[in-house]
Amino acid sequence: MRIATWNVNSIGARIERVVEWLESAQPDVVALQELKCTTEAFPEMPIQALGYDVAAHGNGRWNGVAILSRVGLDNVVLDLADQPPYEDVIETRAIGATCGGVRMWSLYVPNGREPDHEHYANTPFNAAVSDAYVDREARKGKGASDHAPVVVDLDIA
Repeated sequence: MRIATWNVNSIGARIERVVEWLESAQPDVVALQELKCTTEAFPEMPIQALGYDVAAHGNGRWNGVAILSRVGLDNVVLDLADQPPYEDVIETRAIGATCGGVRMWSLYVPNGREPDHEHYANTPFNAAVSDAYVDREARKGKGASDHAPVVVDLDIA
């Protein structure tokens, strides 16, 4: 299985490039980060026309994640268990799915702030993504294999 990742920094601005790249690279599964669109506004049709299933999770702000798969897309999970809110909002920074029998996650964990900023301690990576969490999620028996790729766009200050 060929798995790729891309921080698209706005799927609306990059959809033509994404489609061209999908046509040439032909990955089986793609994790996208920084969609900058709502789930409803994600441009599914040109991607589905290439044979990919799409699971997108966005709230229209500067975050958002998606998984594209041409080997099946099942058991989609939005957000992380126990993911803390930031300014009373659960940010759209995590999506998990089973693709071709493999459980995987696409995470967007930017920071860009000072290390002592409250948001730094509140990111999904620091608050909820640990070896134990990933291991627990990978083995929930949802038909996934023992492998659990976690694709992370992790920015650091």
